[in-house]
Order: sequence, then structure tokens, then C-alpha cells
Amino acid sequence: MLVGERRLKIIDLLQQKGIVAVSELSELLSVTEETIRQDLRDLEKRGLLKRIYGGAIATNRIDSEISFKEREREHRKEKEAIGKAAAKLVEDKDSLMVDASTTALQVVKNIEPNKQISVITPSLAVVMELVSRSEVTVISTGGIFHPKSFSYVGSLAEYGAKRYHVNKLFLGAKGVTEAGFMDAYEPEAELKKAMIESAEEVILVVDSSKFGKVALVNVSPLEAVDKIVTDAGIPSGYKKLFSEQNIEVIIAS
Repeated sequence: MLVGERRLKIIDLLQQKGIVAVSELSELLSVTEETIRQDLRDLEKRGLLKRIYGGAIATNRIDSEISFKEREREHRKEKEAIGKAAAKLVEDKDSLMVDASTTALQVVKNIEPNKQISVITPSLAVVMELVSRSEVTVISTGGIFHPKSFSYVGSLAEYGAKRYHVNKLFLGAKGVTEAGFMDAYEPEAELKKAMIESAEEVILVVDSSKFGKVALVNVSPLEAVDKIVTDAGIPSGYKKLFSEQNIEVIIAS
């Protein structure tokens, strides 16, 4: 079991139980208690749990993976506005990559009709949204289907993303801090990294609730991002941070 996978299981258990013991985790995950203690130390540094004597307890900053339908309902108005604003960045003849985030799906829903574009995506929801649009060439990355994200992940999906070179990449994140942006599920984070490598321009589409939020897996430092499309709730400190890093911020109205 990979380190990231083991730590994700620890987070999932904390979400379910609220408290876990080192001895319990050691037996369940088939590693030494010292390995578990190191996992807990690292997860605590990232704000994902709080260590206590003999174990750990959950904190309200844990950002575990939730289902696609649940994510669609969260901050829906903000996501719809962000999708409309970001869709204006799409030009005729563009080649796009679109990740499996619900905010990126809103971008696709708002792309003007009759634009001749190509879209590469791991998201089944994006494919279904575009399937009736004859002017759009839709390419699925393929891979292992992951029900919670309603998308494909794994090495085949990463290979599918790396095969192409696109003008623009639209992707979401579970958390954005000064250190970069993050995801809750390691296979999706690895796929996002592959997509970033294949894009000329990286456009992060996130609602303002994601700023200052920490998730389990690092995707990329902020230097990989060219534009951020968000809502008016973005904290002023993050506006300044992005300006200092020459990242264009677009506020959806």
C-alpha cells in the first residue's frame, strides 16, 4: 500500500469514527506503530487531524472525498457564476482539458454553441454534457472508473492525458493555500499533475470556500497556475498573494 493511500484510509476512518488508536491503525493497515505515529505527525502538520495520547481525533479541517452529487449541491450558485465567467475564456478552435470537478463541469455547460473545439476529459459527466454537440470533438482519457468522482483515474487515464497537448486546462481543487492547491484523493491528484504537464495555460476554477482549506494530497505549487476564476468572497490576502505571483484573478459576478 502506498503512503498516500494509507494516509487516506486513516483520514477516512477518522471521518467515520471521530477518533482512532495507533494500535488499531497498526493492525488494520499492517504496518508498525512507529510508522503510524509518523503518519499522524505528518497529517497533523497539514491540519488534517489532531494527535492525542495513543491516537488521533478528527478536526473540522479534514477534507475527505465526497460524492459527485453531493459536491454539485455545495456552493451551487457560486459554481454556476464561475462556470459562466470561465467559459468566456474559451475561443473557437481551442483544445481543452477539463478535469472531473463540479466547477469545471459548469464551465463546459456554459461554452457558447457552435464553437469548434476539442475537449479531453476523464469526466463522464463532461462527456455526457457534450455528447449531443456535433461541433465539439470529445475525447475520454479512459482508465479505471471511480464512482465517487464519476470519472476515470489511474495510469491509463494519466497516459490518456499525457498523449495530448492543449491550449487550456480547466481544473478545480479541494483546497488552495500559499503552498499550492490540493485534492482529497491521490489518484485524482496524480491525474491533475499529468493534465498540467499537457497544457499551455492552467486555469483554476474554485469557489472562495476553498481558499485557506487544506486537503490530503498536494497537486501543484501556485506557480503552475496562470489564471484563477472565483467568486467575490475571495479573501483580500489571497488576491494580493496571486498578484505577487503574476496569477490573473477573474471574479465572477
